[in-house]
Amino acid sequence: MGSLQIKITNYDKALAIDPHFVLALNNKGLSLADLGNDTGAIIYYDKALAIDPKNLALDNKGAALGNLQYSLEKLLSHLKGSRHRKSSLGRERSYSRRHLNRKVGTKE
Repeated sequence: MGSLQIKITNYDKALAIDPHFVLALNNKGLSLADLGNDTGAIIYYDKALAIDPKNLALDNKGAALGNLQYSLEKLLSHLKGSRHRKSSLGRERSYSRRHLNRKVGTKE
């Protein structure tokens, strides 16, 4: 078990004793974010902020939201590029078909 998983287990134990332990909520969020689980981290930041709205979890939530936005933008960029490649390939294929049809004397 990795050190982040051990930390998460320990935060879970602390939260089982005191579900309003803001530091444990925030730190579990940080550990989840370190594992790349920004969505899970935000859940714990929100829990911490519900108890203490001025907690550092606010800054951490902002960072996690920024990470999610970056991931979404990267995905959208990839999908746009993928769609562009498919559409340009389709045009090339249809051009080739028309060109071939002309060679053999058939109509489009």
